Amino acid sequence: MIYGNVFRNCTGDDAAIGATYGLFGDVNTSSNEFYDWDATDTTGPKNVIRIGFGDCYETVIYNNTIHDLSVGQNNFWSGYIAISCKSTQTKIISNTFYNLGNPSSRASPVIVTKGRQSTIIGNSFRDSWAKGIDLIENDTMISGNRFTNLSGTYHDLWCDHSVPAIYAHNFKPDIWYFTKNLTVTSNDFTYNDGSSIWCNGTHTYDVTIESNIIGNSGSVTESAIILSGGLHNATFTLNTFMSDVLFSAPQGFGLNASDYGNYWASSPDTTDANHDGIDDVPYNVPSTWPNQWIDYLPLVVPPKKCKAYPVIQTPSNNDHVHGDVSTSIDSSMTIGVLYEGTPTTTTTVDLNGTNVYSGGLGPAEFTFDSTSFADGFYVLTLRILVDGTDEFVTSINLWIDNTAPVINDNLVDGHVFTSQPISIDVSCLDESSTVAWIVILLNGTLQTNHTGSPVLYSLAFSDEGLYIINITTSDAVGNIATVLKSVYYDHTAPELVGPSGPITYEEGTTGNTVTISATDMTPSGYNVSFDSEVSAQYPWNGDDIVINIDGLTAGTHYMYVVVYDRGAQSSYLTIEILVTEPTTSTTTTPTPITTTTAPTSGLVPPVIDPILLIAILGGAGGVVVVIIVILMKKRQSK
Repeated sequence: MIYGNVFRNCTGDDAAIGATYGLFGDVNTSSNEFYDWDATDTTGPKNVIRIGFGDCYETVIYNNTIHDLSVGQNNFWSGYIAISCKSTQTKIISNTFYNLGNPSSRASPVIVTKGRQSTIIGNSFRDSWAKGIDLIENDTMISGNRFTNLSGTYHDLWCDHSVPAIYAHNFKPDIWYFTKNLTVTSNDFTYNDGSSIWCNGTHTYDVTIESNIIGNSGSVTESAIILSGGLHNATFTLNTFMSDVLFSAPQGFGLNASDYGNYWASSPDTTDANHDGIDDVPYNVPSTWPNQWIDYLPLVVPPKKCKAYPVIQTPSNNDHVHGDVSTSIDSSMTIGVLYEGTPTTTTTVDLNGTNVYSGGLGPAEFTFDSTSFADGFYVLTLRILVDGTDEFVTSINLWIDNTAPVINDNLVDGHVFTSQPISIDVSCLDESSTVAWIVILLNGTLQTNHTGSPVLYSLAFSDEGLYIINITTSDAVGNIATVLKSVYYDHTAPELVGPSGPITYEEGTTGNTVTISATDMTPSGYNVSFDSEVSAQYPWNGDDIVINIDGLTAGTHYMYVVVYDRGAQSSYLTIEILVTEPTTSTTTTPTPITTTTAPTSGLVPPVIDPILLIAILGGAGGVVVVIIVILMKKRQSK
C-alpha cells in the first residue's frame, strides 16, 4: 500500500512508482498527489505510475490526484505521462487527472494498458493536452468516467489527429497486443476537441459502447465516434448525443444490436405515438463514410433522463383574445429507459411572466381573465419542470383586445330628412384587431350586413315619421359596438289654421290676441311681423301659436306669420287687424238731497223710532269728534 504521499518536481524517465518484470500482487496506490513534473526533454516514456510486464496482477490505483505534468515531442513514444499498466485485473478508480501535457507535445495518453481484465471507473480527465485512455487490452471495462476539455494533436503511424478521449486499437497483429471484449459505458464526454471514442486497427473485437453521454465533441474535421474498418462485432446502443456530431463507421457495424437505439439531440422533431420512448421515424446518422447509417430505434429521450411534452392546444398562436380566455393544455412525459426512481413535475402557465395556471401532468382546461391585462401583445408560456432542474417549454403569441371598434358615420342624431333615399357612410377602426362586420338596422329591421369596413349604404324610408337607425359592428375577437341615431323623414310643411276674418279691437284696450292652430312633425319656430316691419322670431314646440296684438294704432293693419319646421319647410298666414277709435266717456252729476229741520218749541218730544249712531273716529292732533245724528219721526196727530 502506497498511501497519502506527495510526489513533486520529478524529471527524467523514471516513474515515481513502478512494478515491472516480476511477480507482483495486490499493489495498491491510494490518495497520493503527483504534480509539477517536467519531462519535456526526455526521449522515452515518462510515467508517474508504471505497472509493467510480467505477472503483475490485482493492482489498485485509487483516489490519486495527478496534475501539472509536461512532456516533450521528440518521438512517437514520448510521454506516457500518468499511468502505464501492463498487468492483469488492474483497477484504476476515482482518480483525478488535470493540466497534463502542453500544446507542443504529441499529447500522449494519460493511461496506457497492455494487459487483461482492467477496470477503469469513476475517474476525471479534464483540461489537458492529452488523450484520456489509450487502450490495447482484453476484457476491459471503462465506466463512469468524465472527459472534459481534452485538446491537442495525436500522431499515429500515418498522420496527425485531434486527440480522442478513448483510443482503442491494436499494436502489432502478430503478437498478443490487440483489443478485445471492450465495454465503454456510462461515461460523459464534454467539450473535447477530438473524437470521444476511436476504435482503430484490424484486430479490435467485441466492442460494446453503451449509455454514454457525448456532448459538444468532435470538430469540423473529426467525428465524434470513429470505428475503423478493422472493427469486428460492435454494439452501439443507449448513448446520448447532445450536439451535432459526425459518425465514422464501416459496413458491418451493429448500430442497433439491442432493443434500443441512441438519443440524437440533432434529430428532427420526434414522433412517438405510443409513448414507448422510441421514435417512430428512423434516424439517418450523419457519417463521413460513403455508406449511410440508420438508427432504426432512435430514442426520443436520453436514457437516463425524462422528457416532457408541453402542448398548448387552445388558443392558437397569434390569436386575438378577449374577456375570459378558454385555455386547453396537455403535459405528458416519457421516462428514459435507464432512469432511476420516480420523477417529480410541476406544470405552470404564465402570460408575460404573470402566472395564470399551476398544476401537474396531464390535460387541463382553465380560463384566465384577459381584462386584467392591458390591450396589446403577449406571450403565453407553458413550462414543465422535471426533478427541479430540467425545464421543457413551449409558448405562443397572443394579442389581447378588449376594446370594441370605433364607429364613424355621417349621421346626426335628430336630423330631419326631407327627401330620400339617404346615403349612410360608416367606417370602423380597431387598433388591436380587424373589423369583422358592420350591420345597419332601420327600426329593428336589417338593412345590410357588410363584411369588413367601410360600408356605404343607400337607405329609403317607407313613410313620414321617426326612425331609429342602429349601426352595430364587431371586431375579429367579438368586441361589439353599437350607435343609435334618431332621424325624421318629414317632407311636409307645417299646416296652419288662422282666423276666418279680420280681427277687430278698440285702440287702447289690452288682452287682444290671435290664435293660430299649427301642426307639424318636427316643429321649430315662427316669425311675426306687422305692416312689413322687422319680424320677431319665436320658438315653436308644436302647440297652438298665440300672438298678442295689443298696442296697434287705430286703422287697418296686416300681421304676417311664417311657421317653419326643423327641415326648413315653412308655411305662412296674413291676418288683417282693424283697430277702431276709442269711445267718448259720459259724466253723471248726482242729485243733491235737501233736509228740512222743523222747529222744536211747543212740540211733544219726539218718539225715537230707530236710533242710528254713527261714530267717526278721526285722529288729527289727538281730537275725537263724535257726531250723533238722531233722526226722529214726529208722531202724527191722530
